[in-house]
Amino acid sequence: MDLNKDLHTKLYIYADDTKSYRHIFNTEDQDELQNDIDRLKNWADEWILKLNVDKCWGTTYIVNNSNL
Repeated sequence: MDLNKDLHTKLYIYADDTKSYRHIFNTEDQDELQNDIDRLKNWADEWILKLNVDKCWGTTYIVNNSNL
């Protein structure tokens, strides 16, 4: 599997750090993000790469449209 081609989520990779990025507009986008996370985990398992879940975290940014 070529991660950059097979995922709907953008990956930013530098050395041993990987960040994923995706705009979420609806539940379908949430489902695709979760599917991509699952595929990334399966890929890491296949290549015997251990993910450090203690260093994993998420960030949410919300645009306030009332001021636009």
